[in-house]
Amino acid sequence: EVGYDRGKEKIVKALPEMDELYSVAEIAIAIAGFAAIVASFKRRADGSWDRVAGNYFNGMLIHSTTAVLFCVVPALLGAFLPSP
Repeated sequence: EVGYDRGKEKIVKALPEMDELYSVAEIAIAIAGFAAIVASFKRRADGSWDRVAGNYFNGMLIHSTTAVLFCVVPALLGAFLPSP
């Protein structure tokens, strides 16, 4: 169990590599946000999306969400599972 104090609360990390996983999760969230901005600018004049732009946006959103989920799962498991 690796932990450090920040003020009055104690933050416990399940793995020493959690900083790297959190960084990857932050990058994935940034990519999802960028995809949303690009998709909003690629709309047609009538406000609809063409099929290709919609597929690209959905793909970026699904992949980013999956990356964030898999980066956060070890922290969630570490919070609920007993340490060895």
